[in-house]
Amino acid sequence: MLDRIKANFTSFGRYFLAMWSGLSALAGVWLAFVSWEDMGITDWFVRILVLFSIFLIAVVSAGITILCRNRKRIFGDINKGTELCYGDIIKLGFPKKDQRRIVVIPVNRCFDLSCEGKLISRRSIHGQWLEKYIGNANERVQLNNKIQKILAERREQFDLLRKEDKCDGNLKHYRPGTVVELAGKNNVTFYLLALSALDKDLRAFCSETDFYMTLQGLLKYYDIHGMGEDLYCPVMGDHIVRPTRDTIDIISLMLSILRFNRGKIHGNIHIVVYDKMKSEIPILDY
Repeated sequence: MLDRIKANFTSFGRYFLAMWSGLSALAGVWLAFVSWEDMGITDWFVRILVLFSIFLIAVVSAGITILCRNRKRIFGDINKGTELCYGDIIKLGFPKKDQRRIVVIPVNRCFDLSCEGKLISRRSIHGQWLEKYIGNANERVQLNNKIQKILAERREQFDLLRKEDKCDGNLKHYRPGTVVELAGKNNVTFYLLALSALDKDLRAFCSETDFYMTLQGLLKYYDIHGMGEDLYCPVMGDHIVRPTRDTIDIISLMLSILRFNRGKIHGNIHIVVYDKMKSEIPILDY
């Protein structure tokens, strides 16, 4: 709890000053009409305690506000725009009840579907999604065929890699920002978003240019096919993907790209910060 307040110290100070100023102003107005003597408070020590209690109320109120706020609107209104929120993108993608929404799953640009060997890390969002979405090897083959068919029918551009350039998985390497739409359960729609490339050692990497193109591709697809549904996109490219980037910097980059392209957003885009990072990532400071 204290770690989260410390991480959001700038916002805590802003809320504290606003509340303390408001309470102090109310106390000043009250004392303009009712004196300490009228209230039966003649002891200076008691008066100091009363004034100090205003300070404590402001501190507690600011702390509660920080701990209770799990989302922040960055721009836009109730119908369209962008917000930051804490959450778990995998839980959002597999709700227990009907939750009509679009969930973005960043994947590699070959749309690989296996966590065996070194191909896809089980710790990545891609890997976690695979283990929830695919039940067995037969389903994996069927899904891979379905994805490749979707991409072929849309005539998406790709480069054909050589086996020596990528020793495992699919060899068709699509452009960053390519999206494959899949149906989930309980009215969830998944957007598999091509983000990272794999080198010959199967290490994932993504340049700043490719990152920008990835978000541009997502916005373009969402603009055409999203139908105004809420879209949930994780903070992506900050841990598994090389070069390693700071999560706070990635969030700033994503928000700046979305803000620059706000005219293409016809719905609500929620950038999801992993909820276990509440004590590290101060979303209220953005």
